[in-house]
Amino acid sequence: MVSGRSGWPFRTDRAYGNVLKRLGEEQVQELLVGAFEIDELGVLAGTRGTGLGRRLLTKAVEDQGSRAWLLTWNQAHDTIAFYRRIGWKEPVVRGSETDIVVFLSPDHSKA
Repeated sequence: MVSGRSGWPFRTDRAYGNVLKRLGEEQVQELLVGAFEIDELGVLAGTRGTGLGRRLLTKAVEDQGSRAWLLTWNQAHDTIAFYRRIGWKEPVVRGSETDIVVFLSPDHSKA
């Protein structure tokens, strides 16, 4: 797992420009800046369904406070279903639809 805190000005490289397009600058500042970002998470195929991914996310968020976020590709249907199933929430889209989906941790204070 790779992660860190999001700052301002918000990055626009990689998929971050699409985060700005999807949420808008105001929501990015309110929800993501200063929050802990889960940049990458993966588990081996043989460990899927064991709760390992949930435990990793839970521990990372607990260690960093309750404000955390992540993003995924909108065609990663199993991944999106997983995040929803474990209580991660999608903020309201205030900008344009993009090919990414942003999720906020279950206890994110501004969800």
